[in-house]
Amino acid sequence: MFDNEKQLQALRKAYKKNLIFNLSAMIVSLLFVGYMLAGNTISVPLVGYIAAGVGAVAAIASYAIELALFRKGKQAFWVLIATLLLPLLALGAVMTAGLLPMTKDASTLPYFVAFIFLRAVIPLIQLLRDSARLRGGDVCETVGAVKKNTRRVEGSNSRESYLLFEDELTHETHLLRVGSLSPQHRHRMFYLPHSGLAVGEPIADNVTFDPFGNPIEREITEDTVTETPFYAEEKVITETPPHTEEYDTEQADDNGEYAPTENQETPYRDSRYDPNSPDRKKAVKYTKASKICSALGIICGILGFVGAALMKAKDTSPAIMLFLIPMVVFIILGTSFESKSLKLRCTKRTIAVCIDTVRRRSGKTTTRRPIVEYEVEGVKHTAELSVSCTRHAVGEIYTIYYDPLEPDTVRVG
Repeated sequence: MFDNEKQLQALRKAYKKNLIFNLSAMIVSLLFVGYMLAGNTISVPLVGYIAAGVGAVAAIASYAIELALFRKGKQAFWVLIATLLLPLLALGAVMTAGLLPMTKDASTLPYFVAFIFLRAVIPLIQLLRDSARLRGGDVCETVGAVKKNTRRVEGSNSRESYLLFEDELTHETHLLRVGSLSPQHRHRMFYLPHSGLAVGEPIADNVTFDPFGNPIEREITEDTVTETPFYAEEKVITETPPHTEEYDTEQADDNGEYAPTENQETPYRDSRYDPNSPDRKKAVKYTKASKICSALGIICGILGFVGAALMKAKDTSPAIMLFLIPMVVFIILGTSFESKSLKLRCTKRTIAVCIDTVRRRSGKTTTRRPIVEYEVEGVKHTAELSVSCTRHAVGEIYTIYYDPLEPDTVRVG
């Protein structure tokens, strides 16, 4: 029931994603350093050195303040904006006052480069400190639940969020960086101590673990019983609607009855659920195409920015348009390929209930998305849906489709 190797693989996957993200940001900032040195873009070197120093201090302060707020369970989305813009305004005021030489070139570019570089290097160092533990499988473990009266706060990478997790034995609070996690159940968490990356699985109220990680039963007291939510009552589970995990959604007739095809005795013999079936292979190709398009879109955006910086202000339009149009095309194609992959993979229909919400930023817009919980073959799963919701969406019901081979992968029905 408790697959330690599966959890370790999930933790390694999250580690690799964060490592690539921070390495990419660091490499981009170093490319701009090379551009500034090769092009001699700063006519007054003293201004460039001071701007870079201010950017480094702002980056360190930003990271420290965010971490302190996360440990208190508070949002910190305003910290990044404030620490990025306020020192820049201060630099401008100092130049205007004549305390520093006034320049008309890219004197603020070192500030942004230093800020981005340090914001990537600091978490990268934390990840590298955890690398030996992860390679040896010697990760930290805790059993408990999300700390009461705290909510998830948005992380800086993808769909991960910061959560305050309380160990039920020592009552020690850990700041963990996780994906979807239900605040209504006990969990067994594997995490890395320095970066805080974590993965977990829900466990029953009568189960705990010995020092060697073996599950053992425990006596349940009234204080430790987790309240069973209304959607998990027996009447709901036994009255599962037709198009659920017992049925193939696309092969059911209009009345919801399963109609097996020739040479097919049960729904579970559908070739689409075979990892080597044509549909699964096609989904893998769509996923690879989506990743390639996303990478090409990022490259086009970087080239467009660099091209505009290398040209004079009046000549930036051709450089921007040359790479902006392909960037938009690649982004649209990547989204389309990912959607097709999910449709081929997520074919089992079920009902999920919203247990929490999280805010996500995309550019200047902010949306709130639901964290839902659903059950597959007696095992509870949580996932974040790519739809918007309101602040009071907890308890709402969603129809979703999940991947029978990877139940944590879902799409909205």
